[in-house]
Amino acid sequence: MSVFTVFGMAFYVVATPVSAFIFLKTNFSRLKEENFNGRFGSLYMNLKTTHFSKVFQVIMFFFRRLVFAFSIVYYGDVPLL
Repeated sequence: MSVFTVFGMAFYVVATPVSAFIFLKTNFSRLKEENFNGRFGSLYMNLKTTHFSKVFQVIMFFFRRLVFAFSIVYYGDVPLL
């Protein structure tokens, strides 16, 4: 792999959850609006919008999925114990 590919992938892995968090943080008061929910509702589906601390669940979900995908791609050939 080239160095640019590695840096690009690393940037994507970090930038996606961070940008989602910043987006949800700045628009937290609009999460209950019908128009906003119809447009961006899949980003915070099944999220309780009563407390701001619940926004971290979305970020943890992103990171958990990214780690899972990384382990499938890079550790797929490693035999299990």
